[in-house]
Amino acid sequence: MLKNKSLEKISTIDGECGFTYLDEHNDILDKFSVNLFEEINPLKLDGEIADLALQGSVYCRWEYSASETKEMAVEFIDIITERRYEDFRVYKSTMDWNGYILGFFVAYFLFDEGKGEFWILSKDDFD
Repeated sequence: MLKNKSLEKISTIDGECGFTYLDEHNDILDKFSVNLFEEINPLKLDGEIADLALQGSVYCRWEYSASETKEMAVEFIDIITERRYEDFRVYKSTMDWNGYILGFFVAYFLFDEGKGEFWILSKDDFD
């Protein structure tokens, strides 16, 4: 994300040109503290991702079997984690960030403490 050219001007989270500066509804860092986060065991993340996929979306039914979906989710999470589950802290939020009511929203925040990387996986079903 930090290599994205459109984000080069963003220098700090709360400075003059920080992230909060971009959204007038979330211009105070304290507003982010009301979001509820649940810690998820990294070993169970593939199951949660598989379950989300099986739910399909507003527009499409999921067309793979549960076992195929689980295999895809395991492979997906294994690629991200490199099977270094002990290095990961995973948090989940189902609360939208700015008060906009979505039909469905979930976000997973994956912190790779071994490599110092950060991942966000998110799904919502609203236009």
